[in-house]
Amino acid sequence: DDPAVLRDVLDQLIEHVDCHFATEEALMVRTGYVGKDADEHIAEHRRFTSDARDAVLKFRTGELTHSQPVVEFLRIWLADHVHDRDIAFIEHVRSQGATACLPEPWASHPLQLDDRVA
Repeated sequence: DDPAVLRDVLDQLIEHVDCHFATEEALMVRTGYVGKDADEHIAEHRRFTSDARDAVLKFRTGELTHSQPVVEFLRIWLADHVHDRDIAFIEHVRSQGATACLPEPWASHPLQLDDRVA
């Protein structure tokens, strides 16, 4: 676990989390995605954002020295949030005939995690 690589991954993770959730929440407003499902979805965003920022803080204070917590965070995000909450939201967006694009620089340069952090 190279500290410089982990620092770069954590920085990218924070940027991606902020961008992803802001884009998704703007689309929620635009498509009228409201109610309990929307509230729970946004609450998950806040929890994931807090967890990601905690990982960065732990790394910067020396408490986190390896990539396993980051890998676990991404696994949970992908398995639980993206494949559960986001799928339901995507169905709503499609039913409204809406589309979304990530803002730059993410549209041109999406988050790339490679085998250096696995």
